[in-house]
Amino acid sequence: MDTKRLTWDMGGTRLAGEETGDGPALLLLHAGGENRTVWRDCAKRLADMGFRSVAVDQRGHGESDARDAHDLAVLGRDVAALLATFDVPPVVVGASLGGFTALHALADPAVRARCSGLVLVDVVPTPAARDVYAFLGPRGLAGDPLVDEMLSRRGELEAAARSLDLPVHLVRAGDGALSGGSVADAAAMIGGLVVHELPGAEHLVARTAPAALTDVLAFVADDDDVRRRRIAAVLRACGAEDAEHPGGTLASHLLRTGERLRQWGSEAWLVDAGCLHAAYGTEGFPTALPGVTPEVVRAAVGVRAAGLIDLYCHCRRADSYATFAGPHPVVVDHRTGERHPLGRMTLRAFVELTVANEMDVLIHSAELRRKYGAGLAALFVDWRGLVGERARAAVDAWPGAVDAVSSAAATGD
Repeated sequence: MDTKRLTWDMGGTRLAGEETGDGPALLLLHAGGENRTVWRDCAKRLADMGFRSVAVDQRGHGESDARDAHDLAVLGRDVAALLATFDVPPVVVGASLGGFTALHALADPAVRARCSGLVLVDVVPTPAARDVYAFLGPRGLAGDPLVDEMLSRRGELEAAARSLDLPVHLVRAGDGALSGGSVADAAAMIGGLVVHELPGAEHLVARTAPAALTDVLAFVADDDDVRRRRIAAVLRACGAEDAEHPGGTLASHLLRTGERLRQWGSEAWLVDAGCLHAAYGTEGFPTALPGVTPEVVRAAVGVRAAGLIDLYCHCRRADSYATFAGPHPVVVDHRTGERHPLGRMTLRAFVELTVANEMDVLIHSAELRRKYGAGLAALFVDWRGLVGERARAAVDAWPGAVDAVSSAAATGD
């Protein structure tokens, strides 16, 4: 897996970093005395799982400049500036010093809006000073100026922790720096904190237990709330919350389509595809979402969902739909005429997405029901053998559902 070197200019101070993988992103902040290379094993594993990671040398570490490297507020401003470079909010992962830095940055609600989740790695907002010195002393690290700096900011860090309104996870190393009491204190500050115990890990978890840590990071990046925050940020940024569409706004239509797929038991990647299925415009809704590029889509929903969205948006419907129930289903690209063969699982996903989308449109538009309702109902019946059990039940109930919707519209109910 290729790794790309990155640099950032923080007002005359240069930070160095590296990027690995493609897909939803994680910003990796190392512990004190470490540098970005400590994350390389995790980064490679994350890339194999379909995620992108950006690992940074914090000020005074690795190849980054050292000016103001002992000021936690400056380090926090660096994190805020880094988050502003992402098109889609990443999960922030902070190990030890990186956790304090992340917390300081996320005290600002505008910065929190650019973050989809937080993972604290063997660090809590307000560790007891005696515990810190007892842990660091034998390791020769108690004299680092950053130790006193972090301890002097307990009030700020506690306030930041209590303000968190995003998914927060804590990784506790079995042979790490955290006592049971400090973990309990963190849980009291951070509502909904999820704790992951890694019994075989030491304090530098990325170095001593990278596989186990990567599993936690991938779990967080795929968390329902984290995924929703990424998608919501894209819809907000592209103006979908203000664009008109049957049933309200385009954003509400897209999210309802995803929710319908979720109710049908679809996998998470297909639900996410439903929430951004009109990213590049479609034959039925030809307006692309402003600023939404393939890179943005992959960062929001991952490579697999992005591939389905691309097929869906560029499908020439008449030519493609006619093949779906036959032995050689294809999507015909309306731009190039290229024929994309569909495997069994991709066909099922494409059909379920299509049915979920069209059902939502017809439910919310009497005009489109009159114009296309009968034809789509017949198409749904032709496709009922291509979809899952719950989607099939919805197809079987659809004529009655249309009648009920029409009746309610006629009576004003």
